[in-house]
Amino acid sequence: MQAHRRSMVALLLGAALLASGIPQVASAQSEVHIGATLAESGAFASAVGPFRRFYNAWADDVNKRGGIHVKAVGKKLPLRVTIYDDKTDQKTSVKFYEKLITDDKVQFLLGPFSSPLTFAASTVAEKHKVPMILGCANDPLIFSRGFEYIFGTADTASKWAERYLDMVKEEGKAKTIAFVTMDVLNSKGITEGAVPAATERGLKVVAQELAPANATDFSSIIAKLKAANPDIVWVSSFDAFASTFMKQAKELDLTPREFHVTHPTAGFFKGLGSDANYVTGDVIWHEVMTFKGQDYFKRLVKASGLDYFAYPWMPCFMWTFQMAEWAIDKTGSLDREALKKVLETAELETISGPIQVRSYEYRGHQMKNIGGIQMFPMQFVNVEAKKAHLLMPKGFRTGPHIYPTPPWKERK
Repeated sequence: MQAHRRSMVALLLGAALLASGIPQVASAQSEVHIGATLAESGAFASAVGPFRRFYNAWADDVNKRGGIHVKAVGKKLPLRVTIYDDKTDQKTSVKFYEKLITDDKVQFLLGPFSSPLTFAASTVAEKHKVPMILGCANDPLIFSRGFEYIFGTADTASKWAERYLDMVKEEGKAKTIAFVTMDVLNSKGITEGAVPAATERGLKVVAQELAPANATDFSSIIAKLKAANPDIVWVSSFDAFASTFMKQAKELDLTPREFHVTHPTAGFFKGLGSDANYVTGDVIWHEVMTFKGQDYFKRLVKASGLDYFAYPWMPCFMWTFQMAEWAIDKTGSLDREALKKVLETAELETISGPIQVRSYEYRGHQMKNIGGIQMFPMQFVNVEAKKAHLLMPKGFRTGPHIYPTPPWKERK
């Protein structure tokens, strides 16, 4: 009889707690379960294809240290990460994020690589009210929809060019710039902000060309650029597009004083080899940086067996790892609403600098829950020797900016 009464009391107490809305995660949780999709195949595989190894290195490292401490259960819990190949396809990414929530029962999510995939996948997080931390996605259109369950790490793509353009203004050598843009989210968002930013810094924009994402013939664009004769040709695109453009620029002897590409990754270098020398591009980390977590990141890179020079987007995945661990520690539980509340005002330091999640208006976009990490311009001096100069900010500069770059015909 007493046992029966105790059971009834427990049932009634549980019902009362559920009705009150008090989170019921502490007693049931045996692990921290996080999910994501990854472009292991398709167009973006050249940028992040092997990154499952990086995710696994993170989980292994955390678990070797006993797991992640969750105050609500009074102990460390092991980390499990579930990853699916989204094939660089929006519908596939959406399908697997649905599966992660409804079938795999993950507690929260990390976003996919790229703004195009994230724009679609983030709708799943919002629908199911599951927090999603975004690493490699920062197009303003993602954050201007008023979504409450997505949280950025990087600053908006509209500010992508600012450090590079500040350097150009300070040097005072370049006077004109032309933009070639891939017709896809992120690339368009970058150019949308870079054009007025260049004008504000005294550069004359002499050409703006938009090309399809699958473009293979740039001859007409290159003819226009040769006629405009810009000091800088800025290529806002992913790696395959930029590599194809650069090959044809050499063939048709387009010789500005500098080429700048936004996504210099393995596919770009593989496609060009030494013809990528002297190109400037945007990166998100360098080994000379002294922000929090450097040894942690280097340990994961080593464990994954990946080459940072070929895969420079590993740091934005690391940001999501750091932010996820920070949020769990700060919240003290795995309750989704509690995690959401903490992430709304997140302030932490990552390997690339501070994140301060905030909402603000910028160039006509009212953006919500966006982070603050900005790009770092770098110049690739000898690709085959993996030699590059970090150019900005000045406190981390590792070598001079070689400008103007040698014309194609004068290169060895």
